[in-house]
Amino acid sequence: MAKRENAGANMLEGWQAGAVAVFVAAVVTAVIVPRSAAPHGIPPSSLTPNDLDRARIRSFQLAQPAARHELPQAVELMGARLRALGAAEVKGDSAAVSRWAGELDNSARRLLATNLQDLVALRAFLAREFAAVYLQRLKRGQSSQALVELGGATLAEMERNGWLQSLEDAPSNADIVLIGLFSRRYNLMVAPEGGALSLDPIEERAVLDYLIAHPPLSNLAGSRSEANSGRGKYVIAQIESLSKLEPSYPTPFAKGIIYFEMGQFDLAANAFDAYLERNPNGPHRLRAVNFLKASVEEANALH
Repeated sequence: MAKRENAGANMLEGWQAGAVAVFVAAVVTAVIVPRSAAPHGIPPSSLTPNDLDRARIRSFQLAQPAARHELPQAVELMGARLRALGAAEVKGDSAAVSRWAGELDNSARRLLATNLQDLVALRAFLAREFAAVYLQRLKRGQSSQALVELGGATLAEMERNGWLQSLEDAPSNADIVLIGLFSRRYNLMVAPEGGALSLDPIEERAVLDYLIAHPPLSNLAGSRSEANSGRGKYVIAQIESLSKLEPSYPTPFAKGIIYFEMGQFDLAANAFDAYLERNPNGPHRLRAVNFLKASVEEANALH
């Protein structure tokens, strides 16, 4: 009886060893042998919840002088001009837009030289208010005068591009995205030449993540090929901007996905090949190998 039990155990051990060998062979085959797969899934930035929390804390702290009404009167007046400009933009009053834009530009030029930190505080305060009232509109379906004044032409741009038009479309970091979008608007109006007012890198990365995942609907008009081309060019520009803020971002891999969607299979293959050359053990290696195979197959089919 003992011999039979031992024999059964030996048979079982042999079966287990065989199963393990088959499993290992399957895994090795899956890893080594490329499987053609249509590229998809552009990776986001490496932002973490802790990064976003730090951005929220920093924004709150920067806004405190404005929240406590400690800003110089000239800076507060500039904030009032900015609100008036936004209301005129929404109303479509071109004469008022021109007037307020001129006054805003004149005051901003003076204050950039003397009150830079006050302008940063004003931006943080207004950006936080814009994010709050915009999210309130999404929740309640009602606009407000504060949203009109702070959003201005940006509101029409967001609607036209299909950005953050519902709670379902709003990511968990929507507040940071909205703060970043307003900061872009503020800088464009206050320091259009750039340089004087830098954007928060975490807020910018959050904005770029959103724009890469949600290219403007206005770029999707026309034929399918035209839509793919417009979308692709826009997304590639955002990917390049993101790579400047995050040098470790897998830029060639992300570009390869877009090139494939645009039907530029040679460029897609080159991009995936470049990613694999720079990152032979990178986190997207297996997908890049599969995407490279698909790109080469599609390119060969055209030649």
